Amino acid sequence: METAERQHQEALRLTEEARVIRAHGGNRESVRLLQLALLRYAEAERLAGCEGLEPNELWLRARAEACTLCAEWLEQEDRPAEAARTYQEATDVWGQLAGWPDSRERMKECAHRAVACCRTLEGHPFGRLALLLVHYEHQLNLLALRTDTEAEQAYLCVRIATTLFRRGYALEALPRYERAIELYAAAPATPAHLFAMGECHQALGRLHAEALENLERALFHYRAALALYQTSELNGEREKAVINACEKTLADLLTRYQRHQ
Repeated sequence: METAERQHQEALRLTEEARVIRAHGGNRESVRLLQLALLRYAEAERLAGCEGLEPNELWLRARAEACTLCAEWLEQEDRPAEAARTYQEATDVWGQLAGWPDSRERMKECAHRAVACCRTLEGHPFGRLALLLVHYEHQLNLLALRTDTEAEQAYLCVRIATTLFRRGYALEALPRYERAIELYAAAPATPAHLFAMGECHQALGRLHAEALENLERALFHYRAALALYQTSELNGEREKAVINACEKTLADLLTRYQRHQ
């Protein structure tokens, strides 16, 4: 069983390892390790609350310093969306350290840098989307540290995939839908989870049919979706509408496929 103390100690270890690797020129790897450390710091605080422990200012200080450092490294690596999110995290943590002499100044500086990073994304067609995806990715990574969160992770993968697909990034969306299916399969086989897995297959069917023009794969996914819908035995009004749309599209695709044979 994970404890707050164990997570905090791992965060400290990762932070120190990141600093050492950075000193030896491993810039990208040092950022990756420090990002992992930030997840551990956040999880340690969450677990501390679950364990009924009082907020530890030394823990908060370590987290605030690590957040600020990670944001600076991300900015240097020209990763403004990730830097903006991390500066905002640093701002929030520094804000919890009202008793420390330099906390207010550090908080203001991090807030200023977060805004500056967001401004670099203005006018970029991928800018707002990048900020949203970074937020989702962070939530997904936090959930991955916890047990029995497969369904929640799957839901976020679907959110990411759907966002990408709607913006025209079909190839980037595809592995997210596939990952969601894997996660739902690992979660308890409840009717809701089975139906949600079916919706992932239906989305993949649409992606293959419309964006990738692969009718065989599209047919496979629509059939898989209908099988899961049937297994779930959900028959509310929403579910019936989804199933009807899936059946209609499958019939249309079969007609198209047969014409090309």
